[in-house]
Amino acid sequence: MLASKETVHRYHRTERIRYGASFISMLANEISSDEARRAFVIAAPQLSGTDSFEQLKVLLGTRFCGEFSNIPAHVPSSALFDGVRAAREAKTDLIIVLGGGSAIDTAKLISLCLAYDINDIETLARHSDLQRYDPSSPPAEAIRWVRSIAVPTTLSAAEFTWYAGVTDESLNIKRVVGHPLLIPRTVLYDPELTMSVPLPIFLASGIKAIDHAAERIASLAAQPYSDAVSKEALQILARSLPQVAADPGDLQARLDCQLAAWLSILGGNSGVRVGASHAIGHMLGPHASIPHGYTSCTILASVMRWNKPANHHRQRIISAALGRDDLDAGDAIERLVSSLNLPTRLRDVNLDRSELRNVARKTMEDSSISTNPRKISNEEDILEILEMAY
Repeated sequence: MLASKETVHRYHRTERIRYGASFISMLANEISSDEARRAFVIAAPQLSGTDSFEQLKVLLGTRFCGEFSNIPAHVPSSALFDGVRAAREAKTDLIIVLGGGSAIDTAKLISLCLAYDINDIETLARHSDLQRYDPSSPPAEAIRWVRSIAVPTTLSAAEFTWYAGVTDESLNIKRVVGHPLLIPRTVLYDPELTMSVPLPIFLASGIKAIDHAAERIASLAAQPYSDAVSKEALQILARSLPQVAADPGDLQARLDCQLAAWLSILGGNSGVRVGASHAIGHMLGPHASIPHGYTSCTILASVMRWNKPANHHRQRIISAALGRDDLDAGDAIERLVSSLNLPTRLRDVNLDRSELRNVARKTMEDSSISTNPRKISNEEDILEILEMAY
């Protein structure tokens, strides 16, 4: 007799993924029949004013209605609402976003705030209950949505999620809010644009993609679809990230990394959730101003080691996908991170040991704690992982 627990694979509201050409030509194809007439551009600070940005403005012509690029890491709420006001004043009906995870999350959050006329973090936080939504079925509301087209420059895979993180500056914690229509409708992958990102940040974002895939393989709720896409993501990243590190101008390797980042996040469509590495990273980043990629570099290996008593059989799959059958998953991950000349310990990112308990306390508020393979009962368990990572 079959087990009674139902598994549901949900198709999210992404409509198209384009790659294999310049982002300008792909965007031209994307908007050729679009009815939008006021396109608002959100760009990572390093892209504003560049040749690529100017090409975009020329392509949009009279459709271009404004821009916003004040996007600090981890999306502080004050910066977000500056962007909301700018987009509202521009009367935008389409958002085009160029950048990494923070830029893409900013675009998604602006879309939510425009739809519901949100102007403060307290009101925005009311959308934190993700259980209220089925991401494959937007609620039937008479609300005008401004959808986005994402042109990612890092490997965060924020372009494939229907939720986004914003830092509540009053508490210095990250809140996750969502809605099925937050997810960009189209994703354009052009590896040329990733050259604008400092190499260590790009490579570290690749470890974040490894985090997406590895925590889903490690999950005790994993199933064939999530295993298939997650293993393929790890195999490509284990090959392509070192290629980019050795030759930063290798555009094919960069595109391979982008496609692997896409694969790394897809296991979540089948309901397979992540665990403690993501939970800690969500809180550690804004608490200590550490980029998301670096939180994965310094935390993921220790989470694997702490979880090993509960899921050692699953962790062997991770080691094999990374091409290191001879190592435990935590060691395989740490070796890869080290080979890319990225930080592997919390002390390497200048986190003071006295802050570990504060991070542990905040982490207990993150929902991913409940789906960690080894039960986490209290902040002492998180502190044990943090001490291992220090």
